[in-house]
Amino acid sequence: MKETANTLFYDGILSSGIVSLKQNAVTENFSNLITGYQYFDFSESHSSFDVKLTDKPLILDFGTTMPDNINALLPHLSQVLSYLSVFEIIAACTYYPSLLTGRAPGLKEKQYTDLILWENVDLSEKKLTANTRIREMNR
Repeated sequence: MKETANTLFYDGILSSGIVSLKQNAVTENFSNLITGYQYFDFSESHSSFDVKLTDKPLILDFGTTMPDNINALLPHLSQVLSYLSVFEIIAACTYYPSLLTGRAPGLKEKQYTDLILWENVDLSEKKLTANTRIREMNR
């Protein structure tokens, strides 16, 4: 059977791009901006974070959108955030920060967005692993 659409298949999860509030938010309004959210800045020392869920939506800020820098943090985060599903983690660094920065969250038809492939995810358990990495798909 011939594939006419030139479809490519990847092993992982596609999401919209990582959004850093630290890079995109106006600093004088920052504390007001994150009111109603549980915000964690992983660009600082991430070894001491004790991330416990509350009823507030979670935002994870890496302080960057560069995959190499984020990938350096992911093995540690897979342990610190082991009780969260990979979908909660993806929403915490893509969907909710997009809402707060005025970007359209998620993937939408006829709208440009950076695409991230989350590789080496435990899809059966819906968890990050020590080998999870992200890769930009459209650069």
